[in-house]
Amino acid sequence: MSNLQDTINNKHNHKWLVKLLLGLFVVLCLMVSGAYLLRNILAKVVLEHFTQEQQLQVTCLDMDLDWHVNLQINSLCAELPNAKVNLLNALWLRSQNKLTISSLRMQHVDSPSVTTNKTETPRSIDFQLPANLPTINIEKFSLESPLLAKDLQLALSLNHSGTLLVSGNVTASLQLKDRKWLAEVKWTLADVLNTLPAAQVFQQKNADWLTDEFANRAMFVSRIEFDGQQLKVNNDINLDAVLAFSQCNIHLQMSGNINAKLIQPLLTQSVNIDLSQLQSSFDFSSCEALPVQLADWQLNRFTIRVPKPIYVDFQLLKIPELQLSALNEQHKNANNLALRDISYDFKGAVEAAYQVNIEQSLEAFNVVLEQFSLNSSGKVKAVLPENAALTDLQWELDDGLTQLNIKQVSNNDLLLQQLALDFKLSGSYSSGIKLSGGAQANAFTGYDLVLGKVNSQVEMSIDGAKQVQLKLDNKLQNLGYAAFVAVQAVNQISLSAMLTGNPMEEGLDSLSRLTLNADTVFAKLHNPDIQVLKLSNQIQVQGENFNALQFKSMTQLDNGQFEGVRLNKLTNQLDGKLLRLAEIDFSGQTNISEVLLDKMGHKVKLKPIKVVHQGRSGFNLASSFSEHKITLEKEFSANLTQQSEQLSLHIEQQNITGLQSLITQFAPELTVTQGKFNATMNTNINQLNSEVIFAADLALDEFSGRYGDYLFSGGAIHSPLSLNSAGLQLGETTLFLNSLNLGLPIEQIKASLSSVEGAFQLTSIVGNTLGGQFKVKNVWLDGREQHFDMVLENIDLAKVAALQDQPGISITGQIGGKLPVSSSSQTVGIEDGQVQSNGGGILTISGNPAFDSIKKQQGQLAFLENYHFSQLSSKVTLKPDGWLFLDLAFYGQNPDKKQAVNFNYTHQENLFTLMETLRVTNSIQDKIEKSISKGGQQ
Repeated sequence: MSNLQDTINNKHNHKWLVKLLLGLFVVLCLMVSGAYLLRNILAKVVLEHFTQEQQLQVTCLDMDLDWHVNLQINSLCAELPNAKVNLLNALWLRSQNKLTISSLRMQHVDSPSVTTNKTETPRSIDFQLPANLPTINIEKFSLESPLLAKDLQLALSLNHSGTLLVSGNVTASLQLKDRKWLAEVKWTLADVLNTLPAAQVFQQKNADWLTDEFANRAMFVSRIEFDGQQLKVNNDINLDAVLAFSQCNIHLQMSGNINAKLIQPLLTQSVNIDLSQLQSSFDFSSCEALPVQLADWQLNRFTIRVPKPIYVDFQLLKIPELQLSALNEQHKNANNLALRDISYDFKGAVEAAYQVNIEQSLEAFNVVLEQFSLNSSGKVKAVLPENAALTDLQWELDDGLTQLNIKQVSNNDLLLQQLALDFKLSGSYSSGIKLSGGAQANAFTGYDLVLGKVNSQVEMSIDGAKQVQLKLDNKLQNLGYAAFVAVQAVNQISLSAMLTGNPMEEGLDSLSRLTLNADTVFAKLHNPDIQVLKLSNQIQVQGENFNALQFKSMTQLDNGQFEGVRLNKLTNQLDGKLLRLAEIDFSGQTNISEVLLDKMGHKVKLKPIKVVHQGRSGFNLASSFSEHKITLEKEFSANLTQQSEQLSLHIEQQNITGLQSLITQFAPELTVTQGKFNATMNTNINQLNSEVIFAADLALDEFSGRYGDYLFSGGAIHSPLSLNSAGLQLGETTLFLNSLNLGLPIEQIKASLSSVEGAFQLTSIVGNTLGGQFKVKNVWLDGREQHFDMVLENIDLAKVAALQDQPGISITGQIGGKLPVSSSSQTVGIEDGQVQSNGGGILTISGNPAFDSIKKQQGQLAFLENYHFSQLSSKVTLKPDGWLFLDLAFYGQNPDKKQAVNFNYTHQENLFTLMETLRVTNSIQDKIEKSISKGGQQ
């Protein structure tokens, strides 16, 4: 019974177990069926879960499994932040462990880059291949990107050992090693130009030098390493090529390697590039467009180094440091340009800190600089909006410091011991620009200019409203030009203007509302002939623009001396207009006070001189005109006129008695009571160095006065004269004097004056005296020793006897003769002079006390009381001291005695004393006659 019961229980348990197994089988079938039915959904969830760090999203999936567990993917669509993937017809054969993909298309899309935490070390994907790695073949792989000129068509094959073969547009071999993908690719710049649109545009813009030949010669070898998170590329480069520009060939050499690193290349668009191992040089020796002096300055060969990695993405370029060095054989790395913290975004914004260091000797333009040192630093920022003109550049400059030091500058014409510049520069597009600093130069000589020391300070600014301000202070010591030397010169300039245009295009026309003030002072200015204690000038210029400027100028000279002239003070004031920088209208006045002349031993003090100016000039003589009215001694005036090259001085006829104070200083004994003077002078400014310097015509009429005791009246002179290289030359000049009283009256004097080689000569002199005439020829007036003859004709003996003023003695008849005269600057004399009577005469002596006294002792003298002579002759001698000796011989008879009488008589007398006595007598007589004519008043 118990066995039966056990049998029944066993059968019951067996049925329950079968039912359980059948239930589990049904459930499993349902689950498998459900999984199969939901295979696409489940696969999508799994894929997105394992790729969530890459932010993969599956947008479509069509897959299937057969009974042999072979996987068939009809289509797969996925999206990454920067890419879209489309897969068609993929088949995995489990038994062969092989995956074949008919088509895989990857489309790169331009979306905002993902900012990564640079302080976090990227986590690498474990690229450890499984032991049962399938063989993967992608028959057609297409890569599409806006960065590519065309789609890349590739075929990919991955074998069991982890080697990936790439064919198609790019041929490469990749291998997985140490969980990293490694590859080596050989490519040229031509491959880049054919692939990247931006590179093609760049080539089109620079087709003159970026030729296909150059692109094909630029070959690279790239070694690639990718761990799933970082892509590292090491590029070997060895380039030696010539960039052929118009009129400029540049020899380019590049060798070394370029390292690049991309973090999460599918998620970010940035790359770090290390150029520190790249050596680059540019040689401009064959560049005809550059000045040849660059070779002399050793500035035609350069190297470029980038010692720190640069950062590049599709929006920004950052270069921590860039070094540009000139290849200087004498001083390696002496000339450097360093740019730091360079940032450039491809929308046109750039900023950088710069530092320039140049130190070397230079030789250019026939000038040698033994030492040239330039140090400059600062920070710049600039933004040029897209499609904007260069004038719209938005810029900023901070901390701009520049120091320039030059020593021993020389050539055949100049020498400068030292020049030092030190200035600061800062500003921006909105606030303007400011410059301040100083300059110092020592020991400059050249081009007739000498400077002992120069110190200059400058301040300049252009504010945001384009208001220009300039202040310049200069101090020069021990300067000289030509023969002029000044102990010191101080110059101050201030300028204010509005900048209304582009100075690069319009020049000075870009300025308006101009105000310029300049003050200059020279101290102790002199040359061998001129000495000036102080010379100062102040000038002010104002105007709306450079086409219409008004100016005021004031110049003052203190304590000036030149060629025997001493000026206590000279002031000149000019006002005018400057039209279109091509024509000037001016007017003004010059005043000269306390003028002292020291000429020929005479010191002459002039009263104030005034000159009034007016004129117009086109900055060339042909279009210039000026007129200058000169007033001397408050009454005497002259007009100086300049018309083109012609210069004329005109003095209208005027009385010269107003110049008496001036005449007295030149000739104290000369008193002018009457005289009218006029003159004209003409010259050509361009002919001042020619044969004829100027020509003039002088006239003096009705000239009367007194020279000491000598009275003269009715003088006149008309003289054309000229000045040339030989000196002052006279034309045919006639002098006339109505009367001259030297003690004996001389009347109707007429003389001809000429000049020979700068010396004056009276070629002929004729006049009337003592009832007769005298004639003289060829008398030099320069004080030389000379001999000439004075011819006497028809001299009235009665007037000669009257000079002795002897009562009771009278004589009739006329004499004539020749007197050989010898003269010099100090003496005059007569030797062997002869005179004789023209026929006979009568000597009568009656009632002369002196004669009567002598007659008592010598009775034969009675024959002379009524003496009729037929001939009279005499030898004449005049000594330099004035003593006159006459050896007289008379031949005749006394009709009362009826006896022939020959009489010899020697007479001596100081002629100078006699003439002075006669002049005093005449002067007393004149005063008595004038007193009588005025009613007896003294």
